[in-house]
Amino acid sequence: MPCSPSQTRYARDGAGFQKARLRTRQSSSFVGPLIVGLIADSTGNIRYAFFFLVVMVWLAVPVLWSVDVEHGRIDARTYSVERASEGAQAQQLHVES
Repeated sequence: MPCSPSQTRYARDGAGFQKARLRTRQSSSFVGPLIVGLIADSTGNIRYAFFFLVVMVWLAVPVLWSVDVEHGRIDARTYSVERASEGAQAQQLHVES
């Protein structure tokens, strides 16, 4: 069964998101421990690495505060309604043919 343009768009957007998430996860699992190790090696004390970790957490706070949760809910509902209606249309076409 051929995909509708909106299904193709969502699949393409989802694949791009997954690639970005994978790259971010891989780089953060490499860079964070590297920096902590460099701090521990250069100072001779691993406790100073906690300052780096605290700074990284506080840098993430404005990003998290900028997320519009209500807009995300609306987008999720719209997406699920579109998917449900597309599924019903596809099912109806399958029954008719």
